[in-house]
Amino acid sequence: MKKYDIVLVDGSSYLFRAYHALPPLVNAKGIPTGAIYGVINMIKRLQKDYVDAKIIVVFDPKGGTFRHEMYSEYKSDRGAMPDDLAIQIPILHEIIVGLGLPLLIEPGYEADDVIASLVKIAGERQVLISTLDKDLAQLVTDKVHIINTMHNKLLDPEGVVTKFGVRADQIKDYLSLIGDRSDCIPGIPGVGPKTAAKWLGLYENLDGVREHQQDIGGKVGETLRQEIHQLDLSSQLVALVDSLAIADSIDAIKGGEINTELLQTMYQDLGFKRWYTELSKPKELLYSSIQNNAGAKRLLKFIGAKEVFSVGYVMASDAHGDIAKFAISVGKQTFVLDDHLDLVSLWGEIIQQAKKATLVVYDAKQLLHYFANHQITCDIEIFDIMLGAYVLDSQQTGSLEALASRNLDQGMQAKGEIEYLVETAESSRAIFDKIAPLIEESENAKTLYETIEMPLMRVLFDMERRGAKIDKNRLIEYSESLSNEISQIEQSVWQATDQEFNLASTKQLRKVLFEDLGLPVIEKTPGGEPSTGEATLQALVDQHEIIPKLLKHRSLSKLRSTYCESLIDQADQSDRVHGRFNQAVTITGRLSSTGPNLQNIPIKNEAGRMIRKCFIPEDGYQIVSLDYSQVELRIMAHYSQDKGLIEAFEQGLDIHTATAAKVSGVSLEAVTEEMRRQAKAVNFGLIYGMSAFGLSKQLDIDRKEAQEIIDKYFEQYPGIREYMEKTRQVAQDNGQVTTILGRVIHVQGAKSHQSIEKQAAMRAAINAPMQGSASEIIKLAMLQVVSQCQAFDYHMIIQVHDELVFEVKEDQVADFEKKVGDIMETIYPLAVNLKVNSASGNNWEEAH
Repeated sequence: MKKYDIVLVDGSSYLFRAYHALPPLVNAKGIPTGAIYGVINMIKRLQKDYVDAKIIVVFDPKGGTFRHEMYSEYKSDRGAMPDDLAIQIPILHEIIVGLGLPLLIEPGYEADDVIASLVKIAGERQVLISTLDKDLAQLVTDKVHIINTMHNKLLDPEGVVTKFGVRADQIKDYLSLIGDRSDCIPGIPGVGPKTAAKWLGLYENLDGVREHQQDIGGKVGETLRQEIHQLDLSSQLVALVDSLAIADSIDAIKGGEINTELLQTMYQDLGFKRWYTELSKPKELLYSSIQNNAGAKRLLKFIGAKEVFSVGYVMASDAHGDIAKFAISVGKQTFVLDDHLDLVSLWGEIIQQAKKATLVVYDAKQLLHYFANHQITCDIEIFDIMLGAYVLDSQQTGSLEALASRNLDQGMQAKGEIEYLVETAESSRAIFDKIAPLIEESENAKTLYETIEMPLMRVLFDMERRGAKIDKNRLIEYSESLSNEISQIEQSVWQATDQEFNLASTKQLRKVLFEDLGLPVIEKTPGGEPSTGEATLQALVDQHEIIPKLLKHRSLSKLRSTYCESLIDQADQSDRVHGRFNQAVTITGRLSSTGPNLQNIPIKNEAGRMIRKCFIPEDGYQIVSLDYSQVELRIMAHYSQDKGLIEAFEQGLDIHTATAAKVSGVSLEAVTEEMRRQAKAVNFGLIYGMSAFGLSKQLDIDRKEAQEIIDKYFEQYPGIREYMEKTRQVAQDNGQVTTILGRVIHVQGAKSHQSIEKQAAMRAAINAPMQGSASEIIKLAMLQVVSQCQAFDYHMIIQVHDELVFEVKEDQVADFEKKVGDIMETIYPLAVNLKVNSASGNNWEEAH
């Protein structure tokens, strides 16, 4: 990990992210604490990672800044700060001061300006800026880098070019062109990141764009010439002030002494038990530093004599997420491996020496990626405590620190990097000592761990190494077309309302909809303002011509930023994206996907289908997709043993048509499309515990009619009603339900006396066994595909809930489809047959 002299923390950017990202935590007195916890946790991580650096925390001031005086619309749509966030800020500031850190707030200037001024004062020192704000990319140089601690991504000068398509010294002009809807910075309408990067690549800066404005054709060129007067204002708003007279030198900026007594009192009052314990009962850490061959031989001797050794590691802050440092705990000894050692060679010797030992680690897949990156063959037994804890209790998700807090009497406390390394190794071993016997005692947990999750981890590792190939040029073109379509929608809405406004601005949109157009207020926000959320717009869709356009604008904007830009940014030099498939995140056992999320690409609209068209195979291969048909309904038939539902599946009927016929009392031939639509809503809705109220909303009918439909459904399928009643009772009695393979899923709120929480828990109780069992069926199928398809030239590249996506050699596609289809349909004996749909093509959409 690179050494930095100074770490500047943009506290305000993390404050809002923590407030929105974390659950609404409160202490025993009802005081909200989520934002406090999120920001302090991030600062503590920085203290561990950069133990020798001077850390300075910066916040925005209360009230407006000079930018508000310059432009009255600046950040005008953000509204007042929520009360439950505002109350946390002074408490947060007090803790930061108690930690002994300098806390800077400059009236009239934003945290960005203070950070820019500090960078200037720092001179030639190595500076790391911890922020979520893209504006600060202006400051990046060889000596100034940015880290987003939410994702542990580092931006150096090369990283800025990779992420934004422009150099750091062009970021101000780049931001001036694209504007910022959240800050109400106008920019040039219709100019997105790719267009801005293209222009700055051609014309270097804003002056060059102005000089060549007549050379830019199309609608976007016309808009540029019309709106070019906005550039000066936008440029002034995004420019950072670096001349604040904060101090003569960085060394003059000092915090106070750490106030342990104050921190203990505040942590106890706020309910931060682990941090309170850390201060109350400091843990003595003893370790040896392995710096040379003699030390390495000593380590190898210890490992050779033991049956178990545990590994701790910290990630490198680079684009590849590689591992930077290791600690190894053997028996009562812990060793920290020095950076100067030949770690690759040493790991080869460790693995050879430990043939009969078990390597214990948190998140084994990440360690395997390190080994693969460095061509290290690992053929020893591995125990993954992340997966071990997860099969015992699927609520045990999160970081190693979270596992230690739940499983050990004393959680992890270390502040420095080396101490943190030592604790990761020692805590991993301690967690292993606790959970390994529990897994051994539980037949279900042992089966899940040994025959499902650990073997699947290796399959997912291979999928992540391979990655999925994208047609990058096509994605870039599609991103630009989306940008143009978004701009056209804006122009159309402006024309229909006789005014120009920021469609993404809640404040401005609220004024247009409810004041200027006089549309009815459907719902209000917690602050009492008319809502402009998705549900509100859907309810108003027939009230004015701009409403469908606003919905489409939101959809396209999200698609462009979430998928087009994300996929382009994260593709490697071979145009492959290496998403991460997470095993220990959801409480039902379903896999999740991040970096990028490949499981959430829209499927029901043309825009989402266009994204899928950009996933392509290597030359000589085709994309093959196989997915289960109505697997959760088939699991419902299995669990409920309802004769009518089983009969419909056995006869191969369209289940929604069959349901409509039964509920409506007509023949299959007499079922209308509307009747089938209602039946489909009930079939799938009941799996998710849908109530009459939810069904009435979905079908746009009154609640009484919805209840009548549900009653008729249960009359025809009494086994389903009986199963659901039993499942709710089990959840209420035991606080948990189980899947077909015995995975225990805790149902939070099942024993609650609060009606809203209880209702949500009962809905979850119905859905969890369906979703969890479906996830187990496809996991079993994935493992069998790997076991039985070794004769084929193929790669499994994506899993999306009930769907598997492969790259398969062209001349083997037909045989492969049949083989995998047979595996998937016979993988688990349900009361009804499993059914798989398959297709192939030159991209994911063709194969879907």
